[in-house]
Amino acid sequence: MKKTLAFVYLLCCTLTLSAQSKMARYSGSIKGYNPDMGFKSVQLAVNNAVTGLYNSYFINIAPDGKFTIDIPLAREQEVWVSFPFFHSPIYIEPGKELIQDFDITSMPDVKSVFKGTRPRSIMTSTKSGIY
Repeated sequence: MKKTLAFVYLLCCTLTLSAQSKMARYSGSIKGYNPDMGFKSVQLAVNNAVTGLYNSYFINIAPDGKFTIDIPLAREQEVWVSFPFFHSPIYIEPGKELIQDFDITSMPDVKSVFKGTRPRSIMTSTKSGIY
């Protein structure tokens, strides 16, 4: 009986440790940003695999245009990022960082470049679409 209880306890500990989330970092900068533009934060939506609901995270943008957030993820996945000038899914992985730099100096032609953890399907994007 003691061996069975010990085995169940160790199994539960192992499953708990493997299900814990790691932090994923999403950061970047916005060239041409000015706090007087009317926005000082952006939204990141992450699908919760357990509940099926989206968890929303708000990312503050510094006056110099830099932003960063650490979010818990149990697995790699696409998340939805929403800036006033850019709305798109991005691919992030637990334990890694994705850096996305924007250039909004020419607002009709917003440019975006990814660095850090390379997304699987997104390399460079513009306001009109992902290329």
